[in-house]
Amino acid sequence: MLRECVLPSMLKGVFMNSSTTFTPLSEAEAGPVLLVERLDGTEQVCRRLREVGFCEKAEVRLLSRGGQIICHVCGTRLALSRKLANKIWVKPFSQTHPLFSQNK
Repeated sequence: MLRECVLPSMLKGVFMNSSTTFTPLSEAEAGPVLLVERLDGTEQVCRRLREVGFCEKAEVRLLSRGGQIICHVCGTRLALSRKLANKIWVKPFSQTHPLFSQNK
């Protein structure tokens, strides 16, 4: 069964800017919120990543980059191998995007 990762519509597609580069989750900085931009790998690997919450545009917080990659996605804490985390490309999520500044 596929688990759909639902984001509020106002957050979909909110990125720092168009020139921000992507990085594999395994190399991202721990702490800040990241957005999944794309998945690399076979169709089966990408499908499984989506099933556990790593769908495109999902928010991810990298918690630790030790032996296993520990992250928080769709309300769940998950451990991934470095090999699998290399297939998840992310970029920073911007809390200073105009959508967030309008209510201040």
